[in-house]
Amino acid sequence: MSSDSSTGKKVFTVVVPIALGIAIWLAPLPANLSPQAWHMFAIFAATIAAILTQPLPSGAVMLIALCVAIFTQTLTEAKALSGFASGTVWLIFCAYILSLGFVTSGLGKRIAYKMLSLFGGSSLGIAYSLGISDLIMAPAIPSVTARSGGIIFPIARSIIPY
Repeated sequence: MSSDSSTGKKVFTVVVPIALGIAIWLAPLPANLSPQAWHMFAIFAATIAAILTQPLPSGAVMLIALCVAIFTQTLTEAKALSGFASGTVWLIFCAYILSLGFVTSGLGKRIAYKMLSLFGGSSLGIAYSLGISDLIMAPAIPSVTARSGGIIFPIARSIIPY
């Protein structure tokens, strides 16, 4: 019985985003909107639905959406891939890859415990240690998003598991 339920759920997670995308794609074009914009909206809505239902990991869903936008000629290759030219995007991506390494290798925990041993076990000491770490890394990692989301957050998460 559970395998039928699991199969039904898997079919649902795949069918809903595709059906939503096709329904919007084939719906009548709103006034003052180009077909390219309407098709881009259909791809976007289907992508969001797929991220919510999770038939595949988010990265795979986004790459499929990018391919659909290119293959349907909704976007040119240059326009579709132009987001990858931004240095900020790659900086944030690299910081998240580093954070994955911090968490997987346990380096984040070791750094966190070292900071706790230096600054004490109080909540004020934790706040100071994270603030000082952010200050030290600021010249090397100029993106606040990359620093906070990619490095400081995993360390804070290592200190206080949820």
